Amino acid sequence: MLVVNGLGRITVPVPANEDSGGNVTDNGYVIYGPATPSGTLRLTADSGLTAIPADPPFGGVTQETPVYERRLTPVHVVTDDTFRIELATTKTDPNDPNWDDAAAFRINRGWQDFNGSGDADITAGPYAGYERFTDVAEPIFGTAREEGRYEQTIDASLLPEGQNFISVVAFRHRPSGDPLTGEWRETVWVDRVVAPLAVSAPDATCGDASARVVVDSLDGTVGEVFVFVNVPDGVTPTPNAAARATQIDRSRFQIVRPGWRRGVNQITVIARETLGDHEISTSVQTFTLGSGSDVAGDVNGDGVANSEDVYAVIPVFEAGDYVCELDFNANDVLDPGDLDLFKDIVRAGEQ
Repeated sequence: MLVVNGLGRITVPVPANEDSGGNVTDNGYVIYGPATPSGTLRLTADSGLTAIPADPPFGGVTQETPVYERRLTPVHVVTDDTFRIELATTKTDPNDPNWDDAAAFRINRGWQDFNGSGDADITAGPYAGYERFTDVAEPIFGTAREEGRYEQTIDASLLPEGQNFISVVAFRHRPSGDPLTGEWRETVWVDRVVAPLAVSAPDATCGDASARVVVDSLDGTVGEVFVFVNVPDGVTPTPNAAARATQIDRSRFQIVRPGWRRGVNQITVIARETLGDHEISTSVQTFTLGSGSDVAGDVNGDGVANSEDVYAVIPVFEAGDYVCELDFNANDVLDPGDLDLFKDIVRAGEQ
């Protein structure tokens, strides 16, 4: 405790500091200043708000989990259309009357209107881009209150899906000089919709047994992607290690998968969000390798193998060009054996 003497002065002992050899360095220092506002920040909602706790330093995550992937602070998951920022301030020093006289908030980089004023309310100084509390703004300074109260309802649809960062500051009453503030921070994960996915066409051609599939998370909220090729009808694929794609960028995943066939192929993608209630999103895409038909012998792509395909195939054989769809014996050349197999397929189709 520091005691002020009759002249309004105090004596502050400053640590001298010693190095590892016991030598006094005289490099100690003291930082002091007026008391800044104190209090408690919380996020509330009528529904659709849950909190995911921080990972403990040890336990709760596997030993293989890198330190940089461990969650150091709780995350609030918002699934409803709105939530509220609520700050309750207290008297840091009851004997110091210059308690908080205002508060403001910023979400992400700021400069976005959340209170209906049309723009950011603070446009200059170290807190440029912050918004004032307009729903409830009841400071302690100048009142008989023991606590201050600030509240603002936030339209969650104005925020991007995924992680968002909130900063709230309360200002110490000060007639002049730079602002003195207390600051509180929270993290919000907005999860109002199922994560949208974009699946790129596989880098394969007719006859390839394996092909690379690239999946993009359009809102950046996906943490895991599993890819399946030509899942049988009536079968629900189960995520497994063999189907797990590698994350090559924040929002991009890729994997090389077997199971392709000539003609129509179906890719089933299952994605898990990093956080949130919409943990699973599924995308089923259809891609065609080759002629566009999964009917053997259907060279002209009309869905059947018949005499019309014979007229389509003759010029190809006469030109000597290699066409994968006509390599029925899969020996990488067009030869009489392919033509015999082709005739058999057409005859069978016309019976």
